[in-house]
Amino acid sequence: MPKSDQELDLLQAARCEDLIYAQIRELSVLGPFEQSIIATLKQSGAHLLEGARGVGKSMLLRLAEIEMDTEFSQVRKLAVYVNFKTSTLLEGVKAGERDGFQVWVNVKILQALHDKLVFLDLIGKGQDADPYHKVFGITSVEQTKSFLQEKIHQLQKLAFSPDKEMVLRELGDDFLDRVLDTGFLVDIIQDVIVQFDLDKVIFLFDEAAHTFIPNQQEIFFEIFKLLHGGKIAAKAAVYPSVTSYGRNFEVGHDAIVLSM
Repeated sequence: MPKSDQELDLLQAARCEDLIYAQIRELSVLGPFEQSIIATLKQSGAHLLEGARGVGKSMLLRLAEIEMDTEFSQVRKLAVYVNFKTSTLLEGVKAGERDGFQVWVNVKILQALHDKLVFLDLIGKGQDADPYHKVFGITSVEQTKSFLQEKIHQLQKLAFSPDKEMVLRELGDDFLDRVLDTGFLVDIIQDVIVQFDLDKVIFLFDEAAHTFIPNQQEIFFEIFKLLHGGKIAAKAAVYPSVTSYGRNFEVGHDAIVLSM
């Protein structure tokens, strides 16, 4: 029986997202199968962690992240966990002639990468310069964090603001055009790899396929396909049978399935 308020609280944690970073490792119980999945998530290439709701996909993604964080100083593999829970706000949203969802996904990726650099003390506290300075012209880590948060908020505001033209002006055509381009995103990641002497950057995408409508899923997997290669790896949690990959994405060729 639980003996403390903390133990009682943990009993109510029905999903991985209910747990804080420090609790995930504490509560995990891994057998050989789970260990093999985590080992694969930490390696090169593109993988789809496929399974029904509640089988533990998020937990394994987070555990892979935690292991890579722990080992970072030795192996220089940067784990970047990205969650897309608020994607429904971008359904059908246009940023001028651009797809607002595609811009939002790319900004979320940039934000998650920046947050991990801060978390591992690679930037800030007198460490190396913010790698986003030369692309966004921002001089401090704190300003970059606020800048990306504001851009995400503005993109989401396009869904319900009565004055969309004002929001578009706030976002700026130059920002929208650059961030829409996945090639621009890859160039930034490659610069980060060189600047911090990384062996690999591994993106762990959670709440992806099952929170996106089919059209958004196809856009996401086009980004996913273009993102990985060389020192960039990509992993995504998906549902079996119902995920829409689009005509240009071939499961088994563009990404290997890890079945749960």
